[in-house]
Amino acid sequence: MSNSTDVFRILVATDNHLGYLEDDPVRFNDSFQSFEEVLKIAKTKNVDFVLLGGDLFHHSKPSRQCLHKTIKILRKYCMGNSPIQFTIVSDQEKNFISNLGRVNYEDPNYAVALPVFSIHGNHDEPTRYGADQSQTLAALDILCSCNLVNYFGKPNSVERVDIHPILFEKGETKLAIYGLGNIRDERLNRMFERKLVKFLRPSHNTDDWFNVLVLHQNRDYGRGQKNCVHEEMLPNFLNLIIWGHEHECIIQPQESTDRDFHITQPGSSVATSLVQGEGIKKHVGLLEIKQDSFRMTPIPLKSVRPFYLEEITLTNEIDADQRNVRAAVETFLSEKVEDIIDQNSKKYVGDEAPVLPLIRLKIDHTDFQHVSLQNQRFGAKFVDRVANPTSLLLFRRKSKVHHKKSDPKEENADLVAPICPDDYDVEIGDIIGNNLDNANKLSVLKYGRIMKALREFVDKSISSAIEEDVRESLKETQSLVTKQLQSEVNDDIESIVSREAEKHRKSEIQQARNKKSADSNASSTDNIDQNDRDPPVLIIPRRQNQSIEVEAPKSTTRSRRTRARITSQARNTKRRRRGRAQYDSDSECSASDLI
Repeated sequence: MSNSTDVFRILVATDNHLGYLEDDPVRFNDSFQSFEEVLKIAKTKNVDFVLLGGDLFHHSKPSRQCLHKTIKILRKYCMGNSPIQFTIVSDQEKNFISNLGRVNYEDPNYAVALPVFSIHGNHDEPTRYGADQSQTLAALDILCSCNLVNYFGKPNSVERVDIHPILFEKGETKLAIYGLGNIRDERLNRMFERKLVKFLRPSHNTDDWFNVLVLHQNRDYGRGQKNCVHEEMLPNFLNLIIWGHEHECIIQPQESTDRDFHITQPGSSVATSLVQGEGIKKHVGLLEIKQDSFRMTPIPLKSVRPFYLEEITLTNEIDADQRNVRAAVETFLSEKVEDIIDQNSKKYVGDEAPVLPLIRLKIDHTDFQHVSLQNQRFGAKFVDRVANPTSLLLFRRKSKVHHKKSDPKEENADLVAPICPDDYDVEIGDIIGNNLDNANKLSVLKYGRIMKALREFVDKSISSAIEEDVRESLKETQSLVTKQLQSEVNDDIESIVSREAEKHRKSEIQQARNKKSADSNASSTDNIDQNDRDPPVLIIPRRQNQSIEVEAPKSTTRSRRTRARITSQARNTKRRRRGRAQYDSDSECSASDLI
């Protein structure tokens, strides 16, 4: 197959996470080293192009050092005068929105020998910055502007997604690659259910194309019904799915249990967490496609730092009743780490210096009391011998099922209780919303804005999002209080702030009602055309998790004196809840007071 002029040769990789731990004195270069090996393999194997499945960068705002290293590597391996052996016949203005509507190797001002095509992931997704809110930009847009990467799969709307394939031709082989960059899983799940994700197919010779989908989402690994993309959601005309985001390497294509396509999961090229899935040998894949057949050849990555994970049950190793059990545990674990270091050193022969390994010991200390060791103190003896001396140990205990004593027939009282992930489908925004907004504790901060800032802080790693929102809300409140005090002398600061907060809360409630009504109308008028034999696959904006409060009707028989007494009691209760946070006309609110 490899000698035919009709064969596409594509190097497939995902989740490179460039810039991960770039401040770590030992692991700062791991992500760049493995990414450079990926491109070196692509040049050695003489592939047509490189296809990346998202999370090229670890941060949505990579540092200057990270961008400099990335551009330097891409220029080294991607620029040159080698001819491109394939053509793109689709509308490039719809494929490459961020690259002036043109693939990079067709630019007469650049000599590109190895094209790189990539979608974005959840770590480097596009966001809005600054005063210009008209467009979203990702870190990939910077590389796209330099003509180093062809960025595709960027959603063109927040209400729906129309996925335009890139149509490649090489000899007699026709290849259609669909790209779907990361979208919040819950929102994308709703869009699929409402048929707002649509895959557009070629109008000519529709059945002659080999169809590949590259996406970056959670797979159905017990994360909950709505926190992932299910295989049955994807259209059946697809031939191969390249699934990014999951770091465990399952490079060999597996047949779908619900559809006719195959799924390959290349995994990450660098370990970003010390879990079992990261310990599997890292690979990239050489994908060869000829007409309606394909072959995936795994290629191991040799530059990845070795990672060793061991699970230890102390009850099987140490007597819990001995006198100095804590010292015995520390000695035993130290010997374990020493054994792993020796095991790693034996892999290197001659003058080759051993690479410092990543080591994680998961210790089950059920039935042991006060034996948990401090990672920093324990790892101090292994500095310069392991790559992660401050995270060597992970202590855990098994939970037990507690049964009623009145049940004499119960014989298995100490069985371990499994935890079902579906029971913990809770977001941090929901927790904060229930504790703040529902208890009417937000006076200066606005619920909708603080939730948006929180999502930017957690999901997009924008460290200044909450601080900027607090500063802006504080500035608006101070300005409002100043104006009100000048016009209404009898009101104090607390009354002004409370009245404005109640007005804003009612406004948010009305907006939530209008949004709910609009969503229900949209779902009832579903008249989307079918493009193939499968249900069209199409997206809508994420609905904010806002609780709707219904204002109680005012009583017409209540006297003015009774209403005044109830209002006074409510204010006193509110003051007691706030504790010592009092307002007076000479005081000034600050961000620290709000926190």
